[in-house]
Amino acid sequence: MKKRIAYLIAVMGVALVMSACSKQEEAPAPPAQKPAVQDQNYTTPQEGKKEGESSLDVVQKNIDTAVAEGEKPAPPAPEKTDQGYLSPQEGKKEGLGPMQVVEENVARAAEEASSTAAVEVPAGLEVVTLENKNGNVTFPHKDHGLMLGCVTCHGEGLPQKIVLDRDSAHKLCRDCHKEKGEGPTGCADCHKK
Repeated sequence: MKKRIAYLIAVMGVALVMSACSKQEEAPAPPAQKPAVQDQNYTTPQEGKKEGESSLDVVQKNIDTAVAEGEKPAPPAPEKTDQGYLSPQEGKKEGLGPMQVVEENVARAAEEASSTAAVEVPAGLEVVTLENKNGNVTFPHKDHGLMLGCVTCHGEGLPQKIVLDRDSAHKLCRDCHKEKGEGPTGCADCHKK
């Protein structure tokens, strides 16, 4: 799934670059000053969801709208310290137009997809069974590595074996599942006799 998303992002990036290149090859007359781009020309993710559009459809629609309105790509935005993507409102506060917000978010998504796509779980560790007196816990190691990356659980550097006891396993696994709102959190959800 992530590879498919990475592919779609890459295709959209190529399309964006191609459209920008084709605009640069033309000998345009000096642009007339035009009013700032109005936000109502763009679709928010929430509006797209209501209309049954996927997030990628919304992004492509907004790219097409920005290109049609002649919006030019901006220089790279300042590096972000938070882990989230820019919303149109946050981009506006930073002086970015909708097109620049989309470009920055697409670049970030492509970077994240490429960093998680390179995860290689050692043979034999795709699924790990942790033995426990309350019932064994089957851990889909490879799936977690692809979704979260190694650093999330193993920390920086070369991943090493994690020694888990009751408290550390519950803190690492259950707390993460609760925070993300997905994955098992009850005793019998993980421990199988």
